[in-house]
Amino acid sequence: MYFQLLFLLRWYNNSHKKLAMNYLLGYALFAISLYISFFIPGNLFLSILCNKKEEGSDFTNFVLSWTYGIALFLLGIYFTAYLKLNFAYLIIIALCTVIYFVRKIWLKKLFPKRIEITDKWSFALILIGSISFTSLMFFSGFPVKNGLQFIDVNAVDGIRHVGLITDQIIHFPPQEPYLAGQTLRGFHYFYDLMLSRFSLFYGFQVSDLYFRYFPLFISLIYGIGVAFITGKLTKNVGARRFVLLFAYFSQSSIVLIWPFIKSISIVDDAIVQPMGLILNPFTVLSLGLLFVALGILPLIKKSWKYALIAGIVIGVMSEIKVYSGIIALSCMSLYCLYLLIRFKKKYISSLTLLFITAVILTTVTFLPNNAGSGGFIFAPLLFYNHYLQTDIFSSLQWGSRLIVYQARNNILGIVFLYTISIFIFVLLNFGLRLILLFKIKNLLSKNFWKSDMNFILFWSILIPILIASFFIQSVSVFDTVQFFWIAISIISVPSGIVLFSIYKRTSRKLIMMILIFLVTIPGIFAVEYKYIFSSSRVIVNSQDLEVLKKVTAIVPSNAFITLLPPSPSILDDTSYVFPTGTPFVSALTKRQVYFEEGGLPATDDKILQERQAQIQKLRHALDGCDNALIRTIIIQIDSPYVVAIGNYPCLAGTFEIEKQAGSQKGGIYFYKFALK
Repeated sequence: MYFQLLFLLRWYNNSHKKLAMNYLLGYALFAISLYISFFIPGNLFLSILCNKKEEGSDFTNFVLSWTYGIALFLLGIYFTAYLKLNFAYLIIIALCTVIYFVRKIWLKKLFPKRIEITDKWSFALILIGSISFTSLMFFSGFPVKNGLQFIDVNAVDGIRHVGLITDQIIHFPPQEPYLAGQTLRGFHYFYDLMLSRFSLFYGFQVSDLYFRYFPLFISLIYGIGVAFITGKLTKNVGARRFVLLFAYFSQSSIVLIWPFIKSISIVDDAIVQPMGLILNPFTVLSLGLLFVALGILPLIKKSWKYALIAGIVIGVMSEIKVYSGIIALSCMSLYCLYLLIRFKKKYISSLTLLFITAVILTTVTFLPNNAGSGGFIFAPLLFYNHYLQTDIFSSLQWGSRLIVYQARNNILGIVFLYTISIFIFVLLNFGLRLILLFKIKNLLSKNFWKSDMNFILFWSILIPILIASFFIQSVSVFDTVQFFWIAISIISVPSGIVLFSIYKRTSRKLIMMILIFLVTIPGIFAVEYKYIFSSSRVIVNSQDLEVLKKVTAIVPSNAFITLLPPSPSILDDTSYVFPTGTPFVSALTKRQVYFEEGGLPATDDKILQERQAQIQKLRHALDGCDNALIRTIIIQIDSPYVVAIGNYPCLAGTFEIEKQAGSQKGGIYFYKFALK
């Protein structure tokens, strides 16, 4: 927090008061749009669905209203988008808002009952944690003195998603903005779709939604979800505080070996730690919903209505983040089987409704975009084989030793290397969360397995670890590591509870807290420094931004651009600042591009290679000033709009160029061919 406050104070004093006020107003308007889009529909349908006795506590009602509202919103915008009635759901939101307030007036409950914050420390942890998460995103897509800045991962992944969000305002089913006209396949796009509708409905800038507004909201949902599921396991407020501390701020143990291995960084974790998850924001949202869905599951024994709510929330999860969806569906299936074995037909109606709702919604939301686009391949322990090649083991040459052992069929040597690599991987990356192993003997207790939440939580941890350990993805081999991202967040729940039980019994509480902070604080500061003070940033200069704005103004929204990447002969003379493979032109112009590097792994390789070859052919024609070939290729591509990184002399002043724009000191040039 110190880094964030210092930076914000410096930024505010540097003549940014007007911009700061604009953001404060933006957050206020965003909060109102969240309330009417999520909370009101969720609360309205919840109150209609459940009677007062079934609604549960005020906190449960509050949490379910938000999560149920998010799920309803996603389903609503999804189906209306397919019907080409994008604004239809906005009308539904307006009707829900009117009905909600008329109902409140009729019941003489216009002002909602205030939820009393009995545990202010938990509330503070959720707020501080959410602000810390948001700080890693806030200053990307951010105006600075000499242009627009993007920091670290946000200069690649963030830019890509800005393009995907912007494109979904225009096209549905989603298309790949960096591969014009191609349908987006094999990617969970609900988070991008949700942000596109907030821009379409309420007029927010996409970059503000992605980098500033939604990160704060989903971080709050994440914390509320953690508090919700923890409340189903224990009523002890101290335990909840420790869980929240783990869920937001836990780090790996790499800080303990960092001083001794110069080749690694303090943030070189094989598993992304909780704070880093916000850089993949749909993971954070899906985790918040996952925690709530897992917490709801035992409530289906009270009423079939909770089965319906849980089924809807689980049903949309796969298209938010497929890894969370797989975990949710797996835990739901195992829990249904558990109840059937234990209680026979007692809860059969609730179980049937839960299962059918979740499966049908997953089928209609996930499969149309993802069927046949990839899957899992059984590759036991391949991830750990890859881990042996990392810098941590480089001086030990364990990767080479493993190859030798495999060639000689040295089973004992292979088993030893895998065992030690798994041990080190778990020890370093799970960090202090391994404290839960002190209670591992509880797994042998019958009382442990009589608790529904213990059963659900156990499988929600074990399933992602098993999948990541024994399978790889056919499209992007090691993306299965993202199961570990989710696992360590879920592990925060039992770990926090166990740590508090130890803390409560020890007489050296101060020493214990100091040790906890020594393990966590260096990693937190390193991450904060990286995204607030580090030089690892990309700044698009003001002149190039002006050219890109002209492109947006000239090129129709249903047209596309041909992008010429920098030629080796002119590369040194350009201001091309983005990392290789960043689709920034499609994102910043809000227009599709014929071919731009940096697409998603599931992109059709054949089309990608064909277009890449065509662009290379065009670039060589430009280097050789072959005007006839240039014209032929432009006609084949079938777009008169060309954006070039660097100044191609053969284009400037050519009689076939109808319009052109460029920045004198910049590296981006725009041309419109007169091909008729």
